[in-house]
Amino acid sequence: MGLNKPKMNLFETLEKKQRITAFDRGDEMRFFLANHILLADFPTFIHYRNSTKPFDVIRANIIIRGIINRNAFIKVIKTLKEHEGESDLEELATKTLQGLIKGLPYYQDGATRIYMPFLPKTVNDLYFRSPEKLLSKEYLNLFRHVDSICIDPFDEYGADLYDSTYTQLILIRRAKESSAYYDYDSASIYFINSQGRLDCRICVFDRGIKRPNTHHMMQRIESVVDAYYENDREKLKMALVENQLISSSLLNRINSDDRKHLSKISKKAAK
Repeated sequence: MGLNKPKMNLFETLEKKQRITAFDRGDEMRFFLANHILLADFPTFIHYRNSTKPFDVIRANIIIRGIINRNAFIKVIKTLKEHEGESDLEELATKTLQGLIKGLPYYQDGATRIYMPFLPKTVNDLYFRSPEKLLSKEYLNLFRHVDSICIDPFDEYGADLYDSTYTQLILIRRAKESSAYYDYDSASIYFINSQGRLDCRICVFDRGIKRPNTHHMMQRIESVVDAYYENDREKLKMALVENQLISSSLLNRINSDDRKHLSKISKKAAK
């Protein structure tokens, strides 16, 4: 995207000038601080324990919620183990599973619910549809040495993974190159690419806005998202200020900096 031209990174400026948000004292951060110790059992994801930025915490929490789901499934398997050999094992497994999954976060991938996003779809399907099979020696290693079969959930499921009950993000728009989401706690628009990585974060509500208006946010954000995908810097800036997402004083400062930068370029070109 060329939106950062002609001046320094526009999005870094918006982040630098953003007023204090609710993220650090919000649900996602509290959940992370209370549960990030669970990542210690997964060397593949241990680096997420050091997450501090909102988007990194959101990503870490997707994995943590998957771990909590997996632990719940393991309890079911252990319960079923006590009834191994009984004629109604499959019926018991189905009934027990139905009681378990109520309220568990998941991502819907076609006909399969992904309760453990760090495991392949085929394994998720096995846990979900045939947990009694996990009692056999053939499958026991699936939850005893799960780190050996872990996948990158963001590579595997992409931007759509964030459009699930794993997060509080709200989908604004899907495009070929990425999907745009909004997060109320961090007051940010996230553009997430097909590899599930962050392409861009647009922070709204700078310190020049004394009383942020959070009504009808989705409608107000749509024009900003459209301008981003159109790669139109001027249109994006105007959409931000017209929808009361940044202050006119910040816009004036950004425009002033842009003019100074263009003037310097013109003088250099004239030499």
